[in-house]
Amino acid sequence: MKISIRHIATVLVMAAVASVFIYAYDTGYGAGHIAATDTGTGLPSPSTLDVIYERNNGGSSDFLHLQVDTTYTARGKGSFRLQPSCSRRLSARLFDGEYHPTDIRPEECFVFNTEAASRWRETGTTRRIAGYDCRCVEATFNGRTWQVWYTDRLPHCADGAVAADHLKGLILEATAMQGDPYTLKARYIDQKIG
Repeated sequence: MKISIRHIATVLVMAAVASVFIYAYDTGYGAGHIAATDTGTGLPSPSTLDVIYERNNGGSSDFLHLQVDTTYTARGKGSFRLQPSCSRRLSARLFDGEYHPTDIRPEECFVFNTEAASRWRETGTTRRIAGYDCRCVEATFNGRTWQVWYTDRLPHCADGAVAADHLKGLILEATAMQGDPYTLKARYIDQKIG
């Protein structure tokens, strides 16, 4: 194949156009349809969710405080900003008169975390807990059968944002159906958006 000056000029023009787009993507200059709908930072407001659970474990009682801080990020700037991504920072601690570290990982408060998603089976039963529509799921693991009520309305994730951590289905009530008695019930829920 013979390379002509025309081929070389075409490649150079394409490289120049690509570099302008890459520069605009990284620095936020340029025009595009996203810029027309961009207000302020273009990102949804952060939110905080606080849930206080009462926990009864083998006859002893304490409280679990789950805090979920949600923020949003987007790659690119200006008119080249991509879809916002929702990321969360989770913390949990026990309270029995003073706060202590907990053996419960905050991710375990969600039905659809990466480890637990496959084990739960829907029962088809629904009810309202603390003003939220909840669905019931059951699973057997660690030698015990569990019944859990969860809502997919918490924590808040803004419309159009993708949840980077795949956490959904916040547990509002959990009961061990056999073995040592264990219950976890949401007693207080507070969510602040913006």
